[in-house]
Amino acid sequence: MTVVTMEKPDPQRKKRIKIPDACNAMGVKWAGPFDMLRAEKASFVLK
Repeated sequence: MTVVTMEKPDPQRKKRIKIPDACNAMGVKWAGPFDMLRAEKASFVLK
């Protein structure tokens, strides 16, 4: 499983931990939405 999020990692931030930083700390894979679409070879066809 991979967590998909629009957030970017910011390890210096302490008030609100961002999702990618939590994933990194827990050893969970994460990706941005465009990376996920690219990895899944998604294509959008207009008819």
